[in-house]
Amino acid sequence: MTRTRPIYVPQQVASAYTLRYLWDEWCGEDLYANLQDDDLLRRQEGLSDRANLALASACTEWIVYRYEGLSHDPVPHEFLQAMWAAGVDTRYARPWEPEPENWTGPVRGPLLVAMQYGQEAIRELAVQSGPGMAVLYLSGLARIVLPDYAGFLVWRDHTINHLHQLFPSDPDDAMGDVVPQQALSLRQPFDPRLIEPLVQEFLNGLDPRRNKFLHRPDEMKQLLFDGTPYAFSFAQDQQFRNEW
Repeated sequence: MTRTRPIYVPQQVASAYTLRYLWDEWCGEDLYANLQDDDLLRRQEGLSDRANLALASACTEWIVYRYEGLSHDPVPHEFLQAMWAAGVDTRYARPWEPEPENWTGPVRGPLLVAMQYGQEAIRELAVQSGPGMAVLYLSGLARIVLPDYAGFLVWRDHTINHLHQLFPSDPDDAMGDVVPQQALSLRQPFDPRLIEPLVQEFLNGLDPRRNKFLHRPDEMKQLLFDGTPYAFSFAQDQQFRNEW
């Protein structure tokens, strides 16, 4: 699959080869300790559910691309595709049960933890539980592994403000519109009229036959998917949410 680093992940993050942290199998668990940011959670509550998953997906990208020069495993990038696809419909993403013994060490260990928190973000959208702890945990992981955590925090907080303007929380439509990856770019204004063509372009580029994190079209039918799998209509999506 083609890997394209999103423009909001700086090149210096993706080209950092030096690891300045220690890692063992307990580091992932340690992230739960002493992690509390009520202001972050409050700000996330001002976003739609889909915007919260988009934020979690982008945070996961920071961590995955941090190891671009240290890992050639396509699995984390396939997982990222599934995270963004889940923002269209959570049924696109196939649940994953990793074998932890294959994901150890200072590179693969953090990648596993990032994907596990990413799965949690997908579950939060699937059950419409509102913003959970996924972004907070991903931020805690970023604090450990990123060479420029301060830069990540600046990006995260600016992105939340950006998403507040584009995809705010609506009590009558908690899920909200699909958030394309391009909407998270802070370099230029985003036109919501581009949502449908951007989402369809993204779906056209997926290959569920090769990506184990994606359900095939026939499986989507078994999951009671109403419509044509991997085809997107903005109007139909809005109608589905109104009926829900």
